[in-house]
Amino acid sequence: MLSSTNTIAPNVLRTPQLSSGGQLLLWSMRQWVASIRQGRCAGCDLRAPYNDLDCIRAISELHEMMCVLSRSARRAIDIYQPAELVISRDERTLLQIVATACPYSLRYSTRRAMEGLLHGDGRELLEAARQYREDIERVGLNVEGWGELRVVH
Repeated sequence: MLSSTNTIAPNVLRTPQLSSGGQLLLWSMRQWVASIRQGRCAGCDLRAPYNDLDCIRAISELHEMMCVLSRSARRAIDIYQPAELVISRDERTLLQIVATACPYSLRYSTRRAMEGLLHGDGRELLEAARQYREDIERVGLNVEGWGELRVVH
């Protein structure tokens, strides 16, 4: 149920406002969808940047997040093409989930947004998101502030 579109909604966030960790995650989610749609191995297509960062394990966590979204989504999730310079509302929500993923203390607004995306309680997504965040933080990529992203008009 992941969709990949070229249309740009009027309320989007521009990617230069993201940290390098945020940009890596955003590109990775988009590349994962593009690879799957083209019948290619998503993990193989994501390997180079994560290998360069010595953070290859994060690919499996990203893959788990995307698989949970694919099988548990309430509706099509709007994921833009990898080269887009703006962020969809759904992508912003996913960035917020990774930023605030903690099984016991998830922000109410993020939990509500997640409820709009997924069937069930989202524990699988939260656990994979938390592990992904920990993996990239271990190599010095910053995820702070992702939970405070604002949409620009």
